[in-house]
Amino acid sequence: RRLDTWVFDKVKQLLTNATTDRELYDKLHATANDGGKQGVVIFMHLLGMDTAGHEFKPQTDVYLDVLKNVDKGLAEVIPLIEEFYQHDGLTSYVISSDHGMSNKGAHGDGSPDETRCPIIAWGAGVANPNDQKLDPDDTGMRDVVMSLLEGIIWDDGSFGSAAKEWEYVKHSWGLNPAHRKDILQADLAPLMATLIGASIPINSQGNLNVNYLSGSLHFKAQSLLTNTRQILEKFRLLADRTKHQKPILFREYTKIKHSAEQIAYIEGLISSKQFTKAVQESKALSKLGLEGILYYQKYDWLILKTAIALSYLGWILLMWGVSQSVQNIGVGRGGMFRRSSASSLSQKRRHADKKWNTSTVVLAVACAVV
Repeated sequence: RRLDTWVFDKVKQLLTNATTDRELYDKLHATANDGGKQGVVIFMHLLGMDTAGHEFKPQTDVYLDVLKNVDKGLAEVIPLIEEFYQHDGLTSYVISSDHGMSNKGAHGDGSPDETRCPIIAWGAGVANPNDQKLDPDDTGMRDVVMSLLEGIIWDDGSFGSAAKEWEYVKHSWGLNPAHRKDILQADLAPLMATLIGASIPINSQGNLNVNYLSGSLHFKAQSLLTNTRQILEKFRLLADRTKHQKPILFREYTKIKHSAEQIAYIEGLISSKQFTKAVQESKALSKLGLEGILYYQKYDWLILKTAIALSYLGWILLMWGVSQSVQNIGVGRGGMFRRSSASSLSQKRRHADKKWNTSTVVLAVACAVV
């Protein structure tokens, strides 16, 4: 509890100090018109639940106590933030976590309990829950459910079917599943950047989910186009770097050939107010961009895996050679050690030396490849 309480106390202290410190007050009220600054981010890292989960395991009384303390802290801090900004309606809130946790208090595996994380967003620029009347048995609904970019329910296979996932959300959460819009963790970066009017980080590999935005279709189409440009720029940088480092037998990602023309086409759709079509084209192009990024990130995987396999093989042969070279000592009756005859010992050593030399050569080649 003290870990999270410390964070909440620091935020309260920050807001209090800003009432008497003009410089701090101005920093916390920076806008896009103030010297090019774009919005203010107040980041709270609440580590208590992670620590309690590892040490005491989830669903224990200690863990639930820490969870209640986080709820209590948020209930105190959020009204203070609203009051500090005079309820101007310009603050967005995003709450999430970096990972889930198994019942053993661990994470890092691929189970849904460890890879699924909550995300709750509200405030300025965030769309209100859209209470759509959707039927999980309808073919169109299944298409929506299976589509990550449409952002309704992300089916990762843990429930067997989208319909079962739908029922789980409805009955276990007590929420209309239509209120739920799933994204990947990487998608948080473009979402938060868009909410505060900042540039999307160049190394971001996230897709902007426009279902989270409350703006007009024009704003959504333009924001998604900006995200697509950023993804394509990262793709271009990776492609250029890979080509420069490995000019011989360079294998280009061929699905993106004329990105400038495709961007111009999307801009034309926006100019002609075909916003829905522009959103669809941006999504398709950004998907190709992300596939291209992954292609270049894995460009050397075959070589690296081969080198690692050879290095392991070299060590195995080395250890086998060592074991063979010391087999010149036998065991006599009663478990006592005895030496082999001189001729036999000499022959064994020569035989072992041959194996030793072979394994050493293999190890040398493997190390050279690495």
